[in-house]
Amino acid sequence: MKENKVDDACKSFPVKISALKVNWILDQESKYGKNFLSALINSENLDIFECEYVILLTEYLYKHYKNRLIWVRLPFYIIQMVVYYSCILINE
Repeated sequence: MKENKVDDACKSFPVKISALKVNWILDQESKYGKNFLSALINSENLDIFECEYVILLTEYLYKHYKNRLIWVRLPFYIIQMVVYYSCILINE
């Protein structure tokens, strides 16, 4: 391979890649995914959350839920706050 070993801007670093087939968890029609996530929530064993694949799944779900909160719920919240504070200022 023709690597550039002299230039500091062209350094390569080892990367660890993890993949997980989670379509059965994310499928809306499947009850197995909902049962699995419910079992995770109801589990008293906290060691299960240290598993690499559960961390990967949690990060994925958080990323998508956060985007939904930002783009769907946040505009309504901002409008609500503007109306609320404008009502306060008008009534003073």
